[in-house]
Amino acid sequence: MDYTATAQVAAPAGVLWGLLVDVEGWPGWTRSVVMATRVDGGPFRVGSRARVQQPRGRAQVWTVTELVPEQRFTWEAHNPGLQFVASHVLTAEDGGTRLDLTFGLRGPLRRLGAVLGGHQIRGYLELEAAGLKARAEHDSSAQS
Repeated sequence: MDYTATAQVAAPAGVLWGLLVDVEGWPGWTRSVVMATRVDGGPFRVGSRARVQQPRGRAQVWTVTELVPEQRFTWEAHNPGLQFVASHVLTAEDGGTRLDLTFGLRGPLRRLGAVLGGHQIRGYLELEAAGLKARAEHDSSAQS
């Protein structure tokens, strides 16, 4: 089960990328994250881990499984019977960037997870897309 939110952002991909890889800054631009802490140090890369707390539920440790700088990254959180996979994709377009955020449920409990949490997942994705768009556009216009 996958959920996606898309936004057209009037800012270069590099501005969005900087906000995305600064995981600890996420609570500053989205209400869907109340705490985010890198578990490891160094540059954001495949294998990087972060503990993320959302308004409902317990903190999850996410591990980056794919990363192409300034284009996309995917990370996963594993729980017994249910895995979360989230991707963040930036596509440069004339005058800005297309943002695609996808959250997927995997494992034997994915259907139950979708029934119990689908509405909340959609809401969080929309908050993240809107918050990232607003912050990136603000930061981009401030740099101009």
